[in-house]
Amino acid sequence: MKTFEFLEHKADVRFRAYGKSLEEAFANCIRVFTELIEAEAKTSKASKARRAISVSGRDIRALLYCFLEEVLFLIDSEGFLPEKAEGLTITYLDEVKGKGNTSYALKAELIGKTAVIRSNPIKAVTYNQMEIHEGNPYYVEVVMDT
Repeated sequence: MKTFEFLEHKADVRFRAYGKSLEEAFANCIRVFTELIEAEAKTSKASKARRAISVSGRDIRALLYCFLEEVLFLIDSEGFLPEKAEGLTITYLDEVKGKGNTSYALKAELIGKTAVIRSNPIKAVTYNQMEIHEGNPYYVEVVMDT
């Protein structure tokens, strides 16, 4: 099974990431960042690095958005270029702070490298045309502003 593919979009980057589970589909989104940045950005002085991340969202779409925004933040603020996500878990929380609200939490360890990234073609993650398919196969579709 392929991990991801780029889909047609007029102005921005649209992709679909696949997996045997929802967690694997989320983790395969990392490969899109790597391909886009390594293809268009200049990196130098690269060294191996790891980052533990933890995000939450009010629903599964918000969780995907927050996960990808956290990855983008690490790229822009620390020059951390992720190559893969290990141990990614998605947890459904029945109740948040006793208010009867439900939400989701995600934890993962990102494996990658630190580098001087001269240009990042990805400007933002969007909810536009975001889709999450839970079934056979699992996949997520995302549009990112470039």
